[in-house]
Amino acid sequence: MRAQELKKLIPLTLAIAVIAGCSPEAANEEALQGSAPETAAAEGPKGLDNSSIEPNFVDPLAASFAELSSNIPGEVGVAIAGGDGVKVLGQWVEGPAWSTIKVPLALAALRQPHESTKSLVELAIEQSDNDAAMAIWGQLGAPAVAAEAIQGILREGGDTVTIVQSERSRPEYTPFGQTIWSTAAQAQFAATLPCLTGGETILEEMRNLVPDQRWGLAGHLETATKGGWGPAPDGSYLVRQLGVIHAPSGTLGISLSAAPTDGTFDSGIAHLGMLAEWIEVHLEELRGRSCQWLPRLVPMGIR
Repeated sequence: MRAQELKKLIPLTLAIAVIAGCSPEAANEEALQGSAPETAAAEGPKGLDNSSIEPNFVDPLAASFAELSSNIPGEVGVAIAGGDGVKVLGQWVEGPAWSTIKVPLALAALRQPHESTKSLVELAIEQSDNDAAMAIWGQLGAPAVAAEAIQGILREGGDTVTIVQSERSRPEYTPFGQTIWSTAAQAQFAATLPCLTGGETILEEMRNLVPDQRWGLAGHLETATKGGWGPAPDGSYLVRQLGVIHAPSGTLGISLSAAPTDGTFDSGIAHLGMLAEWIEVHLEELRGRSCQWLPRLVPMGIR
């Protein structure tokens, strides 16, 4: 074909594409979209080199959790922070911290000790005593100052996103307890807690919970835990637990949560027990970390 004829043909081809309602680029994009795998697993974690991930790759841990959670009536969530970053599983991913926020609250108190700090920390962690927690809150300063002190502890622990609530959003509950704390951020903080100044003191308190609060991870594993629970405005309970496990491979930070269909506290505890048993079964598959592992944990493998 001669060059002059070719030049005439190119505009005609483009005109046909426009008349058809799409540009050549759009037609090509649609072709690419039509051939792309539909499974999210094929895309892999955002920001990572996914060239080695097989199109039909299925994460065994995620598949196992999906099977477990399908048999639990309600929404549950697990986040695991360790040497491989933070892995988030389940439908429930964020909500009120409730009494789990007493862990960074207590650590903030140790940084600004008063005569009564030791006894207040023991009560706030071991018995989840709200009066003791509010006394600590008052010792930290005005509400905005106290919230900033707790938030500083979270930042030190690698949680760069959580904003601590300084004012009461629900009059009958503590302001800090209504802080929105995601499972990912909570697990990340938990994994770093042993490395923070005063962290081991708090962990020791978390190993000495009163008997009626030794559920979830505390009931199945030798670990440090702090539970948190409370009702939504409609009366349905959320039950949460922060845990630090010293596994053979290193430290793991764990966040468990359950919002049972029947809305009861007892069901929430039972569901956390099932999640803890699942963690125990898969413990050898999880890679922990040490305080010498300097790079900050980053979200990855979110399902």
